[in-house]
Amino acid sequence: MDYSGPFLNDTWTWDGADWSQASPLLSPPPRSRHAMVYDSHRDRVVLYGGQGESGILGDTWEWDGSSWLQINTAVSPPPLRAHAMAYDSERQKVVLYGGELGIGFSYETWEYDGTNWAKIKAGNPPVTDSVVMTYDSLRKECFLFSGEPPVTNFVYDGKPNCTE
Repeated sequence: MDYSGPFLNDTWTWDGADWSQASPLLSPPPRSRHAMVYDSHRDRVVLYGGQGESGILGDTWEWDGSSWLQINTAVSPPPLRAHAMAYDSERQKVVLYGGELGIGFSYETWEYDGTNWAKIKAGNPPVTDSVVMTYDSLRKECFLFSGEPPVTNFVYDGKPNCTE
């Protein structure tokens, strides 16, 4: 796949009826194939990684509705593109899974609590390309689906006893 761009770093907001382009003073570098989720507890959008103009990114950014802030943590996931993220509202954590490392795939699960990233032992499924994840608030579980063969479904509830 060609990752030569063009890469964008514009920010758009949705008010329930219309899109409008925001003009923050600072923005994350241009990228594609990143992941973003809404942290409802802290009322912020969290962005991680992606493919930048000069390679795969490993940065964390937060959008508060008017400005971007880069978050620097002591430990973080490796630079990733095409990874999956969901927000676990029960545990108030962003869950990140998988992604492309450039050469090979990541088999790791990470959690972000708004301050720190932590690598989690979650009985990780085999990684394929095109993973997506969502949080089921009724079951209180993250559901991961990989769209490329082998097609895999995986449930993560924040405990090490996850199931396929």
